[in-house]
Amino acid sequence: MTTDDEFIRRFIEFGLNEKEAQLYIHLLKYGPKTPSPLAKALKTYRENVHRTLTALIEKGMVRPSLDPLTVYAAVDLDMALESALKKRESELREMATQKRELQKLSKQQQFPPAEEVPSTRLRASTHIARQSCHLQNRLGLMGAGE
Repeated sequence: MTTDDEFIRRFIEFGLNEKEAQLYIHLLKYGPKTPSPLAKALKTYRENVHRTLTALIEKGMVRPSLDPLTVYAAVDLDMALESALKKRESELREMATQKRELQKLSKQQQFPPAEEVPSTRLRASTHIARQSCHLQNRLGLMGAGE
């Protein structure tokens, strides 16, 4: 396994997708680039590079230049990881808040207790048995009428 592959694997475990990890590593290794050379180097479409760059900017891992021809640069690895971690922690806090609000709403609704759902296999076998009985009844009726 190459060092890049190990980095990509670790970035995926950290929460990036494979394209984000590849693009970020490329910017770290080769410096700031515009989307076209990035697309060529990563063997993908420029539109995909733009989407990936947008996601990395939102995570605080890439920064765009203010030049008319936008150049994208990787943020220092330690700063990028810290920024991505803070974003994830913020998302988790927001999810916890939403969870509490949903729990309050569910108590107000007074939903009936959840029932046990039969397994798919059981439902399928019941359905087949019913269809078989129905078919036998029809065949029995047809045979009786002849």
